[in-house]
Amino acid sequence: MEFVALEYAFRNIQLHKLCCEVLAFNTPVIKLHQKFGFKVEGVLREQHMVDEAFVDIYRLGVLASEWAVQREEMLHKLLKLSSL
Repeated sequence: MEFVALEYAFRNIQLHKLCCEVLAFNTPVIKLHQKFGFKVEGVLREQHMVDEAFVDIYRLGVLASEWAVQREEMLHKLLKLSSL
């Protein structure tokens, strides 16, 4: 799904940059975004309350030029997985 979303954002809509925010404790999602080329651009400290405690929010972004570099590697990995 991440691949499809990035393809749509950069090829169809022709965005220059795509941003997202992830709660700090959701490290699997942060790592997933990083595998697809996203970079951590900042941390909003104690920005959001969860269960009566404040948590940080990670701000991530990927540029169209970065996705163009990462795209082929990710496509190859996805095609390899689909053939299993």
